[in-house]
Amino acid sequence: MKKLYHEKSKLNLYEGYGVILLCIITVIGSCVYAIYLQQKSTETFLLLNKYMEFEQNIAITWYTVCNTFYRYGKRILLIWIFGAFSFTIPLGIILLLIMIFSYGFTTASFILLYGVKGSLLAFSFYGVQAILMCGLGGYITMHSIDIHKIQSIKLKQQYISLILPSLLLISITAGIDLWCMSYFQSIKMIFLS
Repeated sequence: MKKLYHEKSKLNLYEGYGVILLCIITVIGSCVYAIYLQQKSTETFLLLNKYMEFEQNIAITWYTVCNTFYRYGKRILLIWIFGAFSFTIPLGIILLLIMIFSYGFTTASFILLYGVKGSLLAFSFYGVQAILMCGLGGYITMHSIDIHKIQSIKLKQQYISLILPSLLLISITAGIDLWCMSYFQSIKMIFLS
């Protein structure tokens, strides 16, 4: 029994490193793709630059609050649902990698456009939110791999109980995002002037 548990935990450790390696490759790939796009097609960067130059005052309405919560909640809920079944775990991993690619590409684009100020701008707009959501998505993905390898009732109950803390973290992330939206113009002026 002890040897079997040791082998299963060793297997989970390697799978964990595999998912982490995939995440690192995704970040590198998103940066390479941003550099490739900068050399081949400047329309994406022109659009991003026009967006940053556009004067806008974002009013926080009930729709904005619900939409922000929905955007973050949808991603995490889909990762959680795909992790609930062993045959859909790869879809959950793909969703996590798409989320990481999106943040990596946007950050690389800001850095290519604005240099060091671009990295500070990206972090101030969505850095904390990206860290929280990618971390939560990674934790749920790793936990889903564990429950399907070990087949423990206790782990399945823990997986189901991840919903409430996930909703709390999504709410906190949406709140941070709404705060950043309300100060969008001010933050932009600090870093781009």
